[in-house]
This record gives sequence, C-alpha cells and structure tokens, in this order.
Amino acid sequence: MLDTQSGHGLAGFTPRFWVIGGQGFAWYRTLTYNFFHGDLMHLLGNMLFLWVFGRAVEDKLGRIGFLLFYLGGGVFAGLVHALFAHGPAIGASGAISAVTGAFLVMFPRTRIKVFWFFIIISLMLVPAWFFIGLQVAWNVIATGTGEAGNVATLAHLGGYAFGFGVSVVLLWLRVVPREPYDLFTISRQAKRRQEILAAGRVQMKPARPVSPEQARRAEALAKARAAVSTELSAGRPEDAIAPYRELLERYGESPEAATLSRNAQYQLGLQLCASGENSMAIRALSDFIRAYPDDDETPAIRVLLARLYASAGEIDRARAFLTEAAEQLTDERLAAIAREELAALNAAAGERT
Repeated sequence: MLDTQSGHGLAGFTPRFWVIGGQGFAWYRTLTYNFFHGDLMHLLGNMLFLWVFGRAVEDKLGRIGFLLFYLGGGVFAGLVHALFAHGPAIGASGAISAVTGAFLVMFPRTRIKVFWFFIIISLMLVPAWFFIGLQVAWNVIATGTGEAGNVATLAHLGGYAFGFGVSVVLLWLRVVPREPYDLFTISRQAKRRQEILAAGRVQMKPARPVSPEQARRAEALAKARAAVSTELSAGRPEDAIAPYRELLERYGESPEAATLSRNAQYQLGLQLCASGENSMAIRALSDFIRAYPDDDETPAIRVLLARLYASAGEIDRARAFLTEAAEQLTDERLAAIAREELAALNAAAGERT
C-alpha cells in the first residue's frame, strides 16, 4: 500500500478514491482505494503476493467467501489507516495483508520460494511463518520508528490483524474445516499434549526423600499402566481389558493413576463398550472426559456414557450427559441423536411417574 502524502507517482491523479482520515474521510473510500495503485511496480508487487498466498486461501474459503474476506480485509485495513495515519493512501496491500494473515493461520508450515540476495542471488525455500513474520516485524518497526517512507504500514498491520483474527474465528466455529497443519489445530494439539502429560503424572514429588515403599509402589504403577498401553499399541485392544481391570483394582482410587494417554484411554473405552464391560467402560470414558474435557470427541463420548448409564438404570445421569452433549455437539446429526434419546428418556420417565 502506498501512502500518497508525498505524491510519488500520482501526479495528476484525482484524489476522490484515496482513503484518508480526519476531515477527508469518506466511508466509500475504504473500498475504492483498494483498486488504485501508485505505479506499475506497486500493482505488480501486490499481484505477486496475491498469487503466492491467495490461491490456497481461496481453496479454503471458496470463491464467494474469499471475495468477501478480501474486501473485508481491505475495508478494515483502510479504517485502521484512516483512524491512525495522517496521509492519504491507495493500493490493495491492506487486503492482501489480510490474505497473508489468513495463510499464516491456515498453512503456517508451508514452505515458499523466495529470492535471497546475499553476495549471490539464489532461490530458497523458507517456512511461511518465518517469511510472513519478517513482513509483520518490518511493518511494526517501520511504524514505530517512523521510517516507513511512503508505505502505509498501519494499513498493512490492520490487514494482518484482520486476516489472522478472522481465520482463527472461522476455524474455531468450524465454518472452515480444520486440518492437522493449521495453526488452530497445532495450538490445540500442544494444549492436548500438556493435558496428557498432566493426566499421566502421579504425584511423586514429596517434600521428603522417596521411601523404598513409595519407590516400589511407583514402579509397580508404571508397570501396570505399561501393561495396558502395550496391548493397545500392539493392536490388541481386547487383551488390554484384563490388565486394565487389574490397574483399577490396585490403583483405581486415584483417577490420575488409572488414566492413560489420550489415544490409549479413548481406544480402551471404546473396546470396553464393544466387549460389554459396561462398568469399566463407564469408568474409562468418565476418566477420559475428566482428563481431556476440551477434546473434540468429548461430546460424542457423553452420548455413549448416557447410553451406558441408561442401560444400567441410572436415568438421571443418562439425561444429564445427553443434555450436555446436545449443547456441545457441533455435528448436527449427532446433536439430533442426543436430543432424540433425551426426549425418549424424558418420555419414559413421565410414563413411570
């Protein structure tokens, strides 16, 4: 984006489409300024960035969604410039910065080709987060030092903020499908790993030195947990039931001690259900929800727990789990199932009364 206060490359250009703050502000200019550029190099530079980053973002948002996102980013960037900068500006860099911010969220680990000028000219592959991070850092520094020249850095930063923030919200709301490589999922996985580590810890950090008895108990607990995990890792979930029963018998009074890693606990709970071990299935799945309350599978597990409690005659607990599941499920099909089963339980309860 070009700050036109200096007038470079704009001799004779009518200013009616510039975005400018103060008394010169007009709402429609936050849209029109995107379609004018100071010179050919300004236009080509913006189109290059749009070509590099825009195609992948358009694939995620769809053509109409991408158009609305692009225009929204340009308007937001223009408003930021109008509110906090002094000179008029034109160019699509604010909108393209929004696209770049979205690319950072959706494809942070993608490697992009850049020209490297240092003694020799070469072509390098660098991670998107590094390249975009440098661009954001330059705009922040240039804004802070006042050395931006005729570049509207505040509009760039407004575009980055719009693209980053809106993309995170779209992923959070599942308007845009999540992928294992997007920033939202990566951060969720990091949080989940912390939860797994926390759930797998046994309080073995006493203020006093560990006694031989405590050491033996810790070692026995580790072996008991490993016996379950080994069978699951080997693809023999049905053989994990017996060691899990022993784990509960010996250490079941401590939920943390009897809870395995996320994947192991999830697989174990499903196997127990399939094997008709309802009592242990309830324990395993309840421990899963306690240890990993924010997991994507937790609402569906509540439906499964409700069925297990209903089969055991504990109708009130079943209704409570179905109520929570119906509120949390984002999959409308599963949510409808939860509501139907809740209505059936309520009707049955009404008949009995």
